[in-house]
Amino acid sequence: MEILPASSIADAGVDFSNCEFVDSLQIGSMEALPNHTYSWNPSDDLSDPNVAQPYVSLNASNGQSISRTYTLTVISPESCVATSSVTISANARPSVSVQSSAELIVQGAPVVFSAAGAGATGTYEWTYTDSLNTTPQSFPNNTGESITVRPMYNSTYYVEGTTEFGCKNRDSIYVEVVVEPTVVLPSAFSPNGDGVNDEFKIITNEAIDLLVFQVYNRWGQLIFDAKGDINAGWDGTFNGSQQNVGVYVYFMEYQFTGTEEVKSIFNNVTLVR
Repeated sequence: MEILPASSIADAGVDFSNCEFVDSLQIGSMEALPNHTYSWNPSDDLSDPNVAQPYVSLNASNGQSISRTYTLTVISPESCVATSSVTISANARPSVSVQSSAELIVQGAPVVFSAAGAGATGTYEWTYTDSLNTTPQSFPNNTGESITVRPMYNSTYYVEGTTEFGCKNRDSIYVEVVVEPTVVLPSAFSPNGDGVNDEFKIITNEAIDLLVFQVYNRWGQLIFDAKGDINAGWDGTFNGSQQNVGVYVYFMEYQFTGTEEVKSIFNNVTLVR
């Protein structure tokens, strides 16, 4: 039996790789020659292992990649034998996942996102949507396994992972952004009846439980006490008498509603007219 060069009567074709599915791919690049016999090994997933150009179908939708090397053996009427091989692969899509260092952040605070699943040599690309952008937006330095961003609005971040075989998948994560709680008291007020800044009172963007809000004069005398009323403000009087222009001391203790930490402010306010 004479062994012929592979290219003479046997050519299995070109290696082929696809993501998730190989659907009825014809292998074998030469049409059948008269009186030659053909056999493919293994016969798994072939339409017919005994023809020159069978079809192969592979399915990696279950997350498991499949790669088969098919060897074609051709025997001529003179009993000459030629062989050729081809590798066909269906590569599974990656199971991409994303994790966040926090899913509730203060506006503008940094948050770190980390992606996994695309493999050691895989790549990642990030986009986002928020209340201002309803279609995915790119941004600087948006590639890599891990990124740090500073969202200003409630946002959804998407990551697309690509394997070394070019197969892609994505995941997303939602981040809720809250405005940083603040409590502000003016450094001066002018109780002159013009309707502008007539009271020294608390300004806050969050619900707070007021524990103490008191104002003292330069001799340490208590001249105003809010008695826990967050809406109460000092109008610059004490016992019905207007107080002198000058610097007064105030003390405040409070908690953001729903929290246990007690915060305090001790500072000065200037009364002007």
